[in-house]
Amino acid sequence: MDDRGRVRWGILGTARIARTALLPALREAVRAKWVSKLALPPAVVRQIQSCNEAKLTAALDALHADVASTAKNKAPLIAKYKALLASNEHPPADAGRGRGVFARLCAQCHRMFDAGGDVGPDLTGSDRANADYILENVLDPSATVGRDFTVSTIATKDGRLISGILREQTPSSVTMQTTTERILIPREEIEEYKPSNISMMPEGQLERLSPQEIRDLFSYLGAKRQVPLPTP
Repeated sequence: MDDRGRVRWGILGTARIARTALLPALREAVRAKWVSKLALPPAVVRQIQSCNEAKLTAALDALHADVASTAKNKAPLIAKYKALLASNEHPPADAGRGRGVFARLCAQCHRMFDAGGDVGPDLTGSDRANADYILENVLDPSATVGRDFTVSTIATKDGRLISGILREQTPSSVTMQTTTERILIPREEIEEYKPSNISMMPEGQLERLSPQEIRDLFSYLGAKRQVPLPTP
C-alpha cells in the first residue's frame, strides 16, 4: 500500500490512528492535496488534535481543519436555525429525505425507530419534535452530556491513539467503543489514559448540511413513526 493508501486507511477508514507512523504520510497528503478538511470527519480531527504533537497540529492547520466550538454562539445559532425551519423561502421539508440525511449523519451513533447504532443515546423516545431541545443538544453537545457518552482517549505503547466511549473495565483490559467499532485493549498495552467531559458527538454538525437538508432532517426528527427512505 502506498502513502496515499495508508493515509486514507489510517485516517478515514478507522477511528484508530498511529501518532507517529502516519505522520510523514499525512504531511505528504496535505502537501499534495490528497485530503481536504471535508474528508476528515470531526471525530477524527478531534482525535488528531488530542495527540498534542506540533507537526500533526500543523498538518491540520494546513488543511484549515478544526473542530470549532459553537457553545459560545449557541443563542444566535439557535435563532438562526429556528428562522430557517420556519422560513417559507425554501421548498417544503420532506421527512423521507430527512431520514436519508439522518442515515448519513446520525445513524452511525444514534438509533431511531428501527435503525441506527448504539454509540449514542437512542432518540426514539426523546423530545425530538421540540426544535429548541434538538438544537441545544446538537449545538452544544457537551453541555448536558451523560458520563456514559463522554470521550476517553487511550495511547498505546505501540503508538496507537484510540478515542471513544469507555464501555467496560476489568483488571486485565479496557473496552472502548469508537464511532466504528468496539475495541478490547489489554492493560499492559496502555501507555496513557485520558478521560474527559466532552461529548462523543462533535460540534458543528449542522454546518456540514445545506439549508434544505437541515429542514428535511428536522422534519424526520419530528416524525411520530418511521417513514420510508426516498426513492433514488
